[in-house]
Amino acid sequence: MKLFKFDSYDLRAFKQNEQYAVRIQQIYDDVVAQISRIAAAGNINPAAAFTFRKYPHIQKQVDELFAGMAKDIEFTIKKGTADAWAIANAKNDKFLEFLAKETGKSKRLLEGKFNYGARNQEALKAFQLRKEAGLNLSQRVWKYTSQAKDEIELSISAGFEQGDSAAVLSRKVKEYLNEPDRLFRRIRSRRGNLIPSKAMKAYKPGQGVYRSSSKNAKRLARTEINMGYRTADYLRWSSLDFVRGIQVKLSNNPNHCPTCQKLAGIYPKTFKFVGWHPQCRCYAIPYLVDQKAFVASLLSEDPPEVDYITDLPANFKGWYKDNADKISRAKNIPYFILALADLIKSQIETKSQINISDFIKSEEVKNSEVKALFMEVANVMPDWFRNGVDDFKFLKSKSYLMQHSMSYKLNTMEWVNGSSFSISTNTFANGFNPANDLKGAIKAIRDGEKMTFNQEYAMESLWHEILHARTKSKPQKLTNLQRENMETVNQFVARHTYDQFIELLGGKSIHKAEVLEKGYGYGSWIKNFRAKLAKAGISESDALKFLQPHLFNDYGTIGAKLRELFSNGFKVKS
Repeated sequence: MKLFKFDSYDLRAFKQNEQYAVRIQQIYDDVVAQISRIAAAGNINPAAAFTFRKYPHIQKQVDELFAGMAKDIEFTIKKGTADAWAIANAKNDKFLEFLAKETGKSKRLLEGKFNYGARNQEALKAFQLRKEAGLNLSQRVWKYTSQAKDEIELSISAGFEQGDSAAVLSRKVKEYLNEPDRLFRRIRSRRGNLIPSKAMKAYKPGQGVYRSSSKNAKRLARTEINMGYRTADYLRWSSLDFVRGIQVKLSNNPNHCPTCQKLAGIYPKTFKFVGWHPQCRCYAIPYLVDQKAFVASLLSEDPPEVDYITDLPANFKGWYKDNADKISRAKNIPYFILALADLIKSQIETKSQINISDFIKSEEVKNSEVKALFMEVANVMPDWFRNGVDDFKFLKSKSYLMQHSMSYKLNTMEWVNGSSFSISTNTFANGFNPANDLKGAIKAIRDGEKMTFNQEYAMESLWHEILHARTKSKPQKLTNLQRENMETVNQFVARHTYDQFIELLGGKSIHKAEVLEKGYGYGSWIKNFRAKLAKAGISESDALKFLQPHLFNDYGTIGAKLRELFSNGFKVKS
């Protein structure tokens, strides 16, 4: 079978994307020109630092311009994603027509079989309305519009001289916006060595953010439009039985980044590829069955038997293992890591099952056997324990169910030695005995029996403590509120992910929904947190993806991350 030329459509989509980036720049230039005219005629004192709020007659007009600017940029991006969506669907229709011609089958047969002509407009609308890191498109655009306001204000302050015409001032402002380093050198030389706090904020906007708001807005536009194009591809290919997987290929650009070079390959069709990084030029094509299998899928009423791609490519696995520590500490997890999270967990992070029978040989499980089994868990999964495990013991305690502890040096505030785990042997009022139920769970897994709710919850409770052992957070004294935020997030993550611990031991969770709803530890905190998520319209899966990486970094910042998560609605206590 000949190959369909996807690249001509990809090139068309790329060129159109660049046209929208040009339009974003035009919007910026128009606003700069209008503000420069207003400022030049505004009787500004060039000897003093300029701010819009010092001149109310200017600020009102400027605020209206920036509001219009934000609307224009948002409209442009939405128009760009809609056009990219249309190109992707037209490409896939032509792809199906090509297959019909190559196999001698009619286009009419394709129309009835493979959603020929499908446009998925509801999916496009959902894509445009989605949130990223708690922000919808309008809010992300406004963030860069606010940055532009600060930059233009600083540029006028740095560049305005008595008698400057609107054209001269506009030229100076544009030059400063295009060369932010020059702007801040000018601020220093004109105002002295002390840079105003607003200028410093704009000069150091944060990791992954340009100093130029126009560059940020253009990157946002390029990324959104490219994601729209790739999402339309994903939706069409996902519905085609004869697509085995997707092949991510390098662009024709000769200067490929190292990440793109290492990650190109064939992936499962469940992977929604939208780029390895912002403004990524890599592209994907469907990885197909052979011609015979394709014809069979056309003629059969039933879905054909297809050898779908299920494994991540070896080069991806190698790259992930090499960068696992960096990824675990990253403030912003790459989109493709989140998209592949389940496959990463099952194929890379979760090692082969531990044979419980090698450690648990007694009919009535002994404490020493549980300790030996847990030490094997630490040996097999070293990434779960930041400094390894020193001790695992059973104590009569009424103050906790299970507990993780670790020593640290007061003079350096660094962890020393390994983790110590303590399991309470007390029977609590609800009938839960952590030690007995943990041993019962292990016995049930060994014997291939179903666990009771309390037994499965004991596994979740231990997993909760393992998550404490896993974090890279340094020793620190938390306020009561910081502790509540930390324990709430830790418990939320534990209840959603403890099944991977059970699977490592060869078991299967059957009470997960009930554990999530009725688990004992920090019950009221979890109940309130889940209610807040529901009220804010945030799915628990999205909250999990956002919060889990931060849980493993710094306990002291979790409150800020919660505020970021709820920034578009429900306010978290600060």
